[in-house]
Amino acid sequence: MGADIVIVTGASQELGRGHLQRMSSLLWHLREVRGMDVRMIAAPGGDEVPPELARFLADDIGSPKLIIRDMRDSGDDEMASLERTAPVCVIDDRGAGRERAAYAVDIMPHPDGLAGAIQGPFLFGHTFLRSIQSLDERVVKTRADFVVYAGALDDEGTARLLSRFPAKTSLYVLGNGLPMYFSGDGSKKLAEESYAEMLLSSRVAVTHFGVFLYEAAISGCGLVTFNPSAYHSALAYLAQRDMPLINAGVFGELDAEAISMALECALRKAERREVRSNEVEARVMEGLERFADLIMKMV
Repeated sequence: MGADIVIVTGASQELGRGHLQRMSSLLWHLREVRGMDVRMIAAPGGDEVPPELARFLADDIGSPKLIIRDMRDSGDDEMASLERTAPVCVIDDRGAGRERAAYAVDIMPHPDGLAGAIQGPFLFGHTFLRSIQSLDERVVKTRADFVVYAGALDDEGTARLLSRFPAKTSLYVLGNGLPMYFSGDGSKKLAEESYAEMLLSSRVAVTHFGVFLYEAAISGCGLVTFNPSAYHSALAYLAQRDMPLINAGVFGELDAEAISMALECALRKAERREVRSNEVEARVMEGLERFADLIMKMV
């Protein structure tokens, strides 16, 4: 007998990491909280599956009751093949295969809203979920001015962005390699705080449109986006309906002054705060519960 559910997802430079991260959260919740037999196919990106979930990776679809596909635009032939195995639920899919799927769920905003989709609750990434759970009801106070995740920029673009931060500000920098902390006096060291602590303790998050943006928002950060493309910038513009966001636009089209102005404006607006980690965790879990309820109706 096959698994109850097989999740098909992936991670790469083109896909990003958000699909794999949020499906890892869903896998964890459906197994650990709902007691379901759920497996995951992560191709590409199997080596990026969180270690605690690696034992649930599968090599083939098998005979599940439901397939959840979350890896952007599907092809018509691919979807026809999946549907011959089991009903398919696609997530944030704008591909040709979307119309063949038994269920279509939209989580992120889209410039081209399509009829017939189920509006699903937001799913936060597994790294953020497990990190916030590890804080054990801690109250986290502001420590840094900025937390930066510029995963869509190359090394040259990241260096250009970092050069425009206001003088004497402190920041965490996440991305390729280990997270770093830059103090206001110009010194730097490896960040000692956990992923969730860095978000909860920063006044402003600087990133592009993606899962990190939403994780920073629920952590209470002020928000600035510098996006890799006009498409991402359009999505960030739509996200402004749900969060206090300064969307600076497409990074490659901005001069040094525009970058500095966006950063300075966001910092002026952001306040120091104290955040109760258990309150953030409750909101993260609420989204997972609601999404699981949705999925249970499909199985």
